[in-house]
Amino acid sequence: MNFLHNFKTGFCCALRGVAEFYRRPEYLVYMIVPLILLLALYGIAVWGARELYLWSSGFLPEPQDWYDGWRWLAALIRWIWGITIFITSAVLMGICANSLFEAFGAVLFDSMVAKFELEKYGRPAERGNFSTEFKLACVAAGFALVTLAIGFFAWLIGLFIPFCGWLLPSVATCRRIGCSYLWSSVLTHNALDRRDELFEADNWLVAGFGMACVIMLAIPVLAIIFIPGMVLGGAIVYNEHLDTVLEDVG
Repeated sequence: MNFLHNFKTGFCCALRGVAEFYRRPEYLVYMIVPLILLLALYGIAVWGARELYLWSSGFLPEPQDWYDGWRWLAALIRWIWGITIFITSAVLMGICANSLFEAFGAVLFDSMVAKFELEKYGRPAERGNFSTEFKLACVAAGFALVTLAIGFFAWLIGLFIPFCGWLLPSVATCRRIGCSYLWSSVLTHNALDRRDELFEADNWLVAGFGMACVIMLAIPVLAIIFIPGMVLGGAIVYNEHLDTVLEDVG
């Protein structure tokens, strides 16, 4: 039953990462900066949705142009259209919140992990040159896109599974999502060539870590307060478990 122990250990690493983040008040800047950028973008999105409504409503019937008995219908049409734009915008912003927050915080998170690993493990960053870091960023982006694609198709299939269909995308992507929060440590230690070995060193450990991340990411909007902690959780998994396994094998 060692795999269950490893799964639990990985799950707890994500929780430890969140605790480590909030135990260090100076780390809050790594959450506040991308959050400000996200709110600024959403402010622009709200303005854009308003402008879209004002422009598109020009094509809708004006209540005063209709007979008295039918003005309510024209007003209802305009109201439904406005609510549709509002709900669509709100849903899209909610769906994209986590991804946009991670995108804005990507560079900051790498610096946060480098600082955290130096403070907790005494391991300085081993950054490579610009071309190496750019290559790593491209590989990480491709990994994230494939993860999203797998999750999307698993979600589509899950729609046809009664009651527990939501489990399919969670199970299908939990390990890959766990891997995605290891990329900052991979970058910090210039370990691009070892990524496959690292990700496969203990699949159950990474899956447990990924499952905890999936659960926290499933919390609408509020998931962003856990993301920096999950990045630190990835650093804990890397430094205390995966890297140690490879050293033992070596």
